[in-house]
Amino acid sequence: MKTGIWILMGLILLGCKRDKELTPEEIMPLVGKWEMTAYETTVNGVKQWVAVTDIGIYNTVIFRKDGVLLYGNGKGMCCAPSTLIIGGRPFKIKPKTPVDFDELCNRNCVSCESVELEINQDEMIWTSCTAGYRARYKRVQ
Repeated sequence: MKTGIWILMGLILLGCKRDKELTPEEIMPLVGKWEMTAYETTVNGVKQWVAVTDIGIYNTVIFRKDGVLLYGNGKGMCCAPSTLIIGGRPFKIKPKTPVDFDELCNRNCVSCESVELEINQDEMIWTSCTAGYRARYKRVQ
């Protein structure tokens, strides 16, 4: 009887873990092109948003359906995270097709394992592990 209870508890715990991970369908609102509109900085102990006026390929992020992050030129993002966290739930990025990386990329990267994304319709806030770096994006496609 005890063995049956342990097996049942194990199955329940495994089932709960699967429910917490995002599916490819759940990241569909993220898929497309996003341009950075602002980044957060601290001035005299007060956090404030600073507008970005230079919109170029490196201030543009494209999310593929498999979660892969690209620059505005369609090349793989240097030192991209391997996990996206949306609403506290992770999505492990697993490229479905090869990624051509930008020629400026240095393969000896030190990057965040994951980034947290807050999505509100056509606006996204990207929070990186790098000293709490935050950037605001708007959807353009």
